[in-house]
Amino acid sequence: MILGLLVVSSAYIFAISSLLLPVHGRAGLAFFERASEKLIVASEGEDLSLWVSAQLEIWRNEQRPSQRFADVVQSILYDADANPRSYTVQLNPGEVGTARCDACEVLARNYFRCVAAIMDEDGLQVDQARGIVSQSGVIIPHFPSKALISLS
Repeated sequence: MILGLLVVSSAYIFAISSLLLPVHGRAGLAFFERASEKLIVASEGEDLSLWVSAQLEIWRNEQRPSQRFADVVQSILYDADANPRSYTVQLNPGEVGTARCDACEVLARNYFRCVAAIMDEDGLQVDQARGIVSQSGVIIPHFPSKALISLS
């Protein structure tokens, strides 16, 4: 599929989907384009699909992600220089400074910490905990603004 100048292949979409990132249902191809661009840079020329798979395997085996993988996932989840800044919830174009936008930033900064906490507290494996955190985008819009602000 073509967006802008980037061809987002079905293999890329599959690899990105395998990350189980918290993304709202209407993010569509724009999300996959952003994620592809960032992952292509992070993979440093390695096939994106293979790199993502290898990074997930490292996370499973070592119970923590590589720093490069953690950095790119955080930047996929929230990018202060992008519009929209996040695809975790459906933000309006240019939306900044709202509780929802701030909650997306907090989640991006703490994504791996959230997964680790769920693993520790509930005795789950990485993939099980990722599955739970992947639902964050569904939950965030239903929190009162004050509760979202207290998360930071």
